[in-house]
Amino acid sequence: MANTKNFIAKNGVSTGDGYAMPDVRPSLLLDFANSKTLDPRITFTRGSTATYWDGKTTTKAEENLFAKSEDFTNSTGGWILGNSATVAGNDATAPDGTTTADTLSLADDELSRIQHTATSLSAGEYTMSFYARVASGTHDIRFGLTASMGGTATVTTTWQRFTRTETISSSNITIRNGSGAGAKDIELWGLQIEARSSATAYTATTSSPIVKYQPTLQTAASGEARFDHDPVTGESKGLLIEEARTNLFIRSEEFDNSDWTKSGITVRANEGVAPDGTQTADALIVDSGADGYRQVYNPKASTTETRNYSVYFKSIGGWEKVWLFIGTAAGTAFNIVNGTVVSGTGTIEDVGNGWYRCSKSGVGNNTATYIFFDDGGGINLSTGNDYKGALVWGAQIEAGSFPTSYIPTSGSTVTRAREDAELPSSGWYDHSGTLFVDFNMAGDSTGTYGTVVQLVESTSIRWGFPTQNDANTVSSLSYVAPDLTNSTVGTLTYGSDTRIVMTSPDGTQFKTAFNGATAVTTSATAVPNPTAMYIGKVISDNNPYNGTFRKISYYPKRLSNATLQAMTEE
Repeated sequence: MANTKNFIAKNGVSTGDGYAMPDVRPSLLLDFANSKTLDPRITFTRGSTATYWDGKTTTKAEENLFAKSEDFTNSTGGWILGNSATVAGNDATAPDGTTTADTLSLADDELSRIQHTATSLSAGEYTMSFYARVASGTHDIRFGLTASMGGTATVTTTWQRFTRTETISSSNITIRNGSGAGAKDIELWGLQIEARSSATAYTATTSSPIVKYQPTLQTAASGEARFDHDPVTGESKGLLIEEARTNLFIRSEEFDNSDWTKSGITVRANEGVAPDGTQTADALIVDSGADGYRQVYNPKASTTETRNYSVYFKSIGGWEKVWLFIGTAAGTAFNIVNGTVVSGTGTIEDVGNGWYRCSKSGVGNNTATYIFFDDGGGINLSTGNDYKGALVWGAQIEAGSFPTSYIPTSGSTVTRAREDAELPSSGWYDHSGTLFVDFNMAGDSTGTYGTVVQLVESTSIRWGFPTQNDANTVSSLSYVAPDLTNSTVGTLTYGSDTRIVMTSPDGTQFKTAFNGATAVTTSATAVPNPTAMYIGKVISDNNPYNGTFRKISYYPKRLSNATLQAMTEE
C-alpha cells in the first residue's frame, strides 16, 4: 500500500499508482513535520517559555572512566598493593545485594594501600567515588586521584559512598590507611571516575569505560514555536500547540526540602543528570528494614478538582516498581525498568537512557500526592541495602486528565501560557476547495468543546473541525448564522495520528472523510467566506487544543469522495 501521508507531502498530485489522490497541487501546504519551520504568514504567540524535544540534542549522562569497577584484585584489576596490603575478590555482599564486593586487608602501616594508575585519564578535573564499609567498629582512610591523597573518611559498618574531586595532570588512584589507624579489613565496591565536578549515580563497568548520552529536553523562548519530536526515535511530530497549564508544585526539581515528608526513603540531591541535561535529578534510595511500602509525601498539591500528576523516574540498582497516588483515587504502579503500567490507570513515556515520565490523574479531595516504592519485581525490602531506588525529577501537578509539556518551578507555581496560531486566508483559499489536516491530540482539554482547525470570517460565520471533549469526537462544522450544521464524523484516539479532510460546502452539502472511512455527506445551508485560519483554537480566542500538527494543506478544488477517503488512509 502506498504511504498516502508522505505522498501528499512530497507531491500533492496523483501519479496513477492505484489511488485516487488529488489531481491538483495544494494552494496551501503547511508541512510542519518535515519542514520544522513556521510559515511566515502565520501569527504565532505564547507569552512564556515552554519545553519540547528537538529530536537531536543529547547530553552526557552516566559516565565511569574506570574499567572493571567492581574488581580491586591485583591479578585482574591492574591494581598495585603496597606495604603488606592484600585483597580478596568477591567475598562480601555489595550494596546491590550481589557477592561482588572485595575485601582490602590493610596492615598496621600508614602506607599500607591499594593503588592504580589509570593511564587513559588526561589532564583535567575528575570526581572519584567508591563504596566502603567494615565488619565492626570504624576505620579512618585516605584516598584520592593524586599522590597527595587529600580525601579523608571514616568507614563504618554501613555501606557509604565516598567522593573526591581533584584537578589532575596524571592519575594515581589510591585508597590507603589513615594516620595511626592500625590494621583493618575494609570491604570495597563500585569505583567510579567521572570527568565532572561531582559524582552521579553509580554505573558499573566490566571490561571498558562507559559514557552514556541521553536526549535533552529543550526550552523554547517566549513566542517561539515548538516543533516536537519523539525523544527516543527522533521522529518529528510537527507543530506543538497546547493550552495554558500551571504546575502547582512549587519546587519541581527538589525532593529534599520541607515540602516533602519522607518515610523509609533517603534523598540524595543532584545525583543524576536529568532529562534537561542538568545534574539536578535527586536519588530516592529505599531504606532497608521491614517489608512493606516506602513513601515520599507532598502536602502542597491538595485539590478537590481533577488533576494530573506526573514525575520523571529512572531506576537505580534495578528497582522496578514505583507507584503514584493522587487524592483518594487508586494508585498506579509503573515498571521503570521496562516502561510499562503494571496496575491502575496512567501513562508512561520513554524519554531515553532509562528515563520515563509517569503520570496519573485523579481528584485530590484535599489530600496530598505520594510516591510509593514497594517490593515488586523480586526485590524484598526486608533485605534492603540502602542502595536501590530511583532517580526522580520534574514533578508536575496540573489541571486536567493528562500531562502536558513539563513546566519547571523553583519556589512558586509557574504557568505556561496558551499558544495561538492564525493564518490569513488570502492568496490560497477558494470556497470550493478541500481542507486536509494530519494531527495528533494528546487528550481533551478544558471546557466542553475544542477545535482542531477552523476557517473563520466572524464569530457567526465559520467552518472546520470542532471536538467534543465529553464524547471524544470530532465533527465537521458549517456555520453561517443562524444556520448551523455540526455533524460527528469520527471518534478521537488520543495520542494517535488522525487524518481528516473536508470539502467546502457548495450551498447544499459538504463531504468529510476521517481516518480512511467512507466519506460522509452532510446537508448545509450556507457557504462561509473566511478571512483567516485558526489552528488549534476556537473563535472566542481561547485555546483548548493539546497536541501536534503534522500537516495542514488546502486544495483549490472540490475532490471526489474516493479521493477524500484515500487521503486519510494510514
